Amino acid sequence: MRSSEQALAGDREATSGEAVVSLLARVTRVAVRELDAELRPHNLRSRDVGVLTLIESAGPRSQQDIGRELGIDRTSMVGIIDHLTGLGLVERVRDPHDRRRYAVSLTAEGERLQREVLRPLGAGVDARLLAGLDSAQRTVLRQTLELLARGDDHGNGQT
Repeated sequence: MRSSEQALAGDREATSGEAVVSLLARVTRVAVRELDAELRPHNLRSRDVGVLTLIESAGPRSQQDIGRELGIDRTSMVGIIDHLTGLGLVERVRDPHDRRRYAVSLTAEGERLQREVLRPLGAGVDARLLAGLDSAQRTVLRQTLELLARGDDHGNGQT
């Protein structure tokens, strides 16, 4: 397997004028590839982890809310939740605020997997992706990405 640094460099060197959005897309592809390779033995993909992480941090949510927050269409969301339910990681329960709807929540196994497997696995992928950066660069990168991600909270990508 190529190193993350080689994969980021790609077959050609990025020009200094390459758009930030293009660079972010390239980094995302590399990160997803790395993460998916680590998740394969667990029968999971990066999208699955996104769903599990959102439910863990925000609590039970409807499939529709999860899809909207993660930018996943309804049809794909059903497949992801069915897959995670089949693995025993999530369950659909009646929404206590609206008995007509179901909320998706983590099972005890889903919580265990997040704690014992997925967090350490994600930390390992992070470490490999950021291996070429010193501590100060990592801090600046994290702060910058957090700032950019907050822009998404407003629905328009602007802060």
